[in-house]
Amino acid sequence: MGLLSGNWIFAAKQAFDQPQPEAQIWAVPIAGGTPKLAFAYVVPGGGIPEAPIDNAPYLRRQFSPDGRRMVIAVNGQLVVVDLESGAARALGVKGTFPSWSRDGSRLAFLLTVPNPNAIGPDVSIATVAADGGAVHQLGLLTQAESLEWSVDGMNLLVPQQGRVSIVDVASGAVIRTIDVQSGPAPSFAHFRRGTPAVALALFGCVASRSLISLDAISAPIRTLVTSPGTGEQCLLALDPRWNPAADELLYVAAPMNALCCRPHVLDIASGKDAVIPVEAYQATWSADGSEIAYLTPSRAVGYGSTIRVWPRDGRNERVLLVVTGYDRLVSIASVAY
Repeated sequence: MGLLSGNWIFAAKQAFDQPQPEAQIWAVPIAGGTPKLAFAYVVPGGGIPEAPIDNAPYLRRQFSPDGRRMVIAVNGQLVVVDLESGAARALGVKGTFPSWSRDGSRLAFLLTVPNPNAIGPDVSIATVAADGGAVHQLGLLTQAESLEWSVDGMNLLVPQQGRVSIVDVASGAVIRTIDVQSGPAPSFAHFRRGTPAVALALFGCVASRSLISLDAISAPIRTLVTSPGTGEQCLLALDPRWNPAADELLYVAAPMNALCCRPHVLDIASGKDAVIPVEAYQATWSADGSEIAYLTPSRAVGYGSTIRVWPRDGRNERVLLVVTGYDRLVSIASVAY
């Protein structure tokens, strides 16, 4: 991409108009401009049904802290891509669904482990230094594809069946178990520096709660958003993201089994939960917190079909990128240089 500067929106696109299906990473200045193809790689169209298939990158977790490198999984191998030069370096590590720690030191990922007593392999959590090296297997199993780092890089949130575990990365010890079922989105939680420190989205509106938070790792659970009902009226909160410049939480929400969602902005101090009047598959903040970039849901193929930017005053909404045919946008991230 050359020298990176300014504010950019990145999107992961599944492209099917190629000889083989590709994951393409596109970038466009948030103020508008010509989209750039940062890089592309071939992704599997199928595999062992019981094993995770990493063909829909979730970008927010895959950038280095300075935004100049990305970690991806190519054919089950971890690869780090330098965005400015385009150089790709295989780490020599098997894994899928990588997540770069917020302090920049390590990568967390999923590791499949053969299980002779089961139909498919077990899926374990592991970490490795950001530049490669020895793999540290934490010995913790998961059925999800979502690993969330604490800001200081000391802990991981790991969704498991019927609970969320908080893990000490150095020792692999589970230091806390939260008896909730995490949400079904690619990301169920988000850490920040501040209070509350972490927001978690729940699945199925357990105990009439859709979003909860912790002021600290050891703090009691706080309810942020309650569900208006059960069954079809149950409100699913998905993919929470803290505003980088204000005490606000962005998430998308929909009634159970609904096709699409609407973004919400929750003011933490007042508790006011404002609904943004657009439909979104996924949404994120601009770097200064003044705008919301989002993917419009595609009714034809699922996922997203365009990147749009919604200013907080609701005026002069703009379109940054459009995909057509059977292609789809699967995730979005905001990066500032």
